Amino acid sequence: MSDLVDKDLDPSVLMWDIRRTIPLSEWPRTRTVVAFRLSGAPPKASSWWLMVADGDAQVCDFDPGYETAATVSTSLRTLSQIWRGDQSWQRALLDGSVSIEAPRDVRRAVPDWIGQSSLAAVPRPA
Repeated sequence: MSDLVDKDLDPSVLMWDIRRTIPLSEWPRTRTVVAFRLSGAPPKASSWWLMVADGDAQVCDFDPGYETAATVSTSLRTLSQIWRGDQSWQRALLDGSVSIEAPRDVRRAVPDWIGQSSLAAVPRPA
């Protein structure tokens, strides 16, 4: 069960934390961009791009101008819950709270590309 409250939901902090800890070894060896569309975020903070190139990850709050491999659409709350480990990628995709627009192989790979916070594995009190 998530104990997130609205004041905890900050798209900038979330995206920078994702950028900081994504499993770079899971990403393709060519420049790859994943766009995020976050409902429930302020309009100016609802679109993000995560780009991995040459073993380095960057996050942008503006379109970097490269072709996107995938677009992840979800709410800020759902992505935060996935990142924290309160919900799995699989469950969110199955229940429709996350959609990934991409070719099938990329759609299947995106959850591995993004992963979850290293703290997601830390048990929390019930």
